[in-house]
Amino acid sequence: MDIMNLDSSNDSGDGGIFKYTLEQLPMGVVFIDRNGRGQYMNKEFTNLFGYTQEDISSIDDWWLLAYPDEVEREQAKQGWLNEINDPGQQHFRERVVTCKNGTKKCIEIGGLNSSEYNVILFKDITERKQQEDLLRDSESRYKTLAEAAFEGIVISKDGIIIDLNDQQAHILGYEREEWIGRSVYEMIAPEYREQVIEAIRSDYREPYNHEDITKDGLRVPVQVRGRSMQIGGETHRVSVIRDMTEQNCIEKELRATNARLKTLIDASPLSIIVFDVDRKITLWNPAAETMYGWTAQEVIGKTAPYIPQDGEDDYDNFYRKILAENGFINELASRVKKDGTPIVVSLSAVRLKDEQDNTTGVMSLNIDITESVKAQDDLRRSEAFLNNIIDNSPHPMWISDDKATIVRVNKALCDTLKIDADQVVGKYNVFEDNIAEAQGLFPLLRRVYENGEIAKFVIKWDNSKQIQAGFSQPAYAILNPF
Repeated sequence: MDIMNLDSSNDSGDGGIFKYTLEQLPMGVVFIDRNGRGQYMNKEFTNLFGYTQEDISSIDDWWLLAYPDEVEREQAKQGWLNEINDPGQQHFRERVVTCKNGTKKCIEIGGLNSSEYNVILFKDITERKQQEDLLRDSESRYKTLAEAAFEGIVISKDGIIIDLNDQQAHILGYEREEWIGRSVYEMIAPEYREQVIEAIRSDYREPYNHEDITKDGLRVPVQVRGRSMQIGGETHRVSVIRDMTEQNCIEKELRATNARLKTLIDASPLSIIVFDVDRKITLWNPAAETMYGWTAQEVIGKTAPYIPQDGEDDYDNFYRKILAENGFINELASRVKKDGTPIVVSLSAVRLKDEQDNTTGVMSLNIDITESVKAQDDLRRSEAFLNNIIDNSPHPMWISDDKATIVRVNKALCDTLKIDADQVVGKYNVFEDNIAEAQGLFPLLRRVYENGEIAKFVIKWDNSKQIQAGFSQPAYAILNPF
């Protein structure tokens, strides 16, 4: 069975975050197309039934394996045909399914049908069904269990309500006593009453869906499971009613959340990569394709292809650090693109975990900073080169900040003026110099600092009461000293 491409227009591949999410669900999930061909099966499906992709490639294989009894098989088929003719609606049924090892399980089967494919969910409710059987078989324990149940429970005889639990009354907005002695059909939306009448008449025991009417006239989607039982020597109908409002909202929100996550990941300018516990790639977004050169189809299910030959130890250290510290931010690492080009990346990673804090994988964000690193190296080399020129120049030179305070002098200036650098660096300000002011140099100096002009002037320097020879040098406004 081929994995379904959930979004064929997306270059990222096999469904990305959707497939990852489906693989984590605690229920079996199967996608089939409108021709009955299987498109996707998650691992929980195999855990539930033992069937693998090789066993089931179409809906026909499923009928034969899951329902060896011909009568049950035809019932299941007929229910299926009714459901697929109702696209866009969710359907839930209980079925007794035969597993690969011959055991039988009671499974709640539900899903969403569309014009293109059907999403089928399988939940093992064997234990819950056994508890329900015990509940129905023991009238003495019924009251305690019924009031503790999350589902609504209704007991009726010939269509008249004999008893119901508080949960069912609250679902409809009534007090329990208001329903005793009334027709069970009053709580059901008119268009579903014939369906319920037939279910009671035929002692239908599989789950079916309809809508109930609340006291305020609102509609509540419910799932009903019923059975005829002997109570006090008379036949009664016991129905377990499940309010599907919250589940429907959860499923809708889950689909919307997955859509938002997929959009966010696909549109992210950062390379986002997800690994499982075996370090196999499960998500590779479009930014990762652009950055590294491999497509999602080339890397999904495989280990990282971008580790250089001499980088395996560093990669192992990164992975151990993620597991030990739950992640890290902005670690530098060497990587290799598909065409062999080496790059430097900034890595941020986080450990993915389940509700029991068990590691389920790792999510990594990758940023190519090769050009930034190169620019920093070039800047350091330029600074070193300029510093060498300044330090070794035979011409006296000084550098000030934009406030005219000296931040650097070279050896030639110190020798010429017979001063130490410590005497002026950070202490001497051009506009606080009495000599410069006395010689009328401030207007010229201001044009240098304020307008960035180049100025040439002569300054006379008196050191130790000895007049040194006059000298002239260009002065430049340096606003960003090294």
